[in-house]
Amino acid sequence: MGSKEINIKFTQEQVKKYNDQGSRLCFSAAIAGNVNISWADQYKIAATKDKFSEGVKFKISTNTAIINFAEVYTLPRDWSDGTISKGGVKDAFKFVNKTTGVASAVIYKRINGQDLPFYISTSPVDSDGNEVMTPKSVVALWFQKDAETGTMTSVNKSDVSIFDFANRSSINLKWDNCHFIEDN
Repeated sequence: MGSKEINIKFTQEQVKKYNDQGSRLCFSAAIAGNVNISWADQYKIAATKDKFSEGVKFKISTNTAIINFAEVYTLPRDWSDGTISKGGVKDAFKFVNKTTGVASAVIYKRINGQDLPFYISTSPVDSDGNEVMTPKSVVALWFQKDAETGTMTSVNKSDVSIFDFANRSSINLKWDNCHFIEDN
């Protein structure tokens, strides 16, 4: 597990335009002339009774727990905090639901020094069911109005700039008024 970093340059005109529109750079908290987003492959997991619903802010139902690859998070029948055990899939996490109803996994990642949610199960996990989640080394950046941490969202791929970090630890970008592009 390593640290990753994105450095983005914006012109003053771009900063004014997107701030005036109330847009947010998703994967960050706000827009500034130079934005630095850094993250580490450090994860936490929690459970929620909420199911994925576009634009809805979810609430976690358990405390977060540190989870590593090849580990299993088991949510007990009574919705108390889940337990972590070995025996999962390499390079993935497994979420096991032992409650009598449906539950969704929420995965957190360390971003800019904070543990922030970045994934919620797209479909709820049935009672006695499980979900295997494999984080990828891919980052997506886009602008979205009224974005808030913990709000479920799916975006049109044409609005998203995607960067693969499988073979790199940092990238410098700039905004061309349509997409993020590399700034070498």
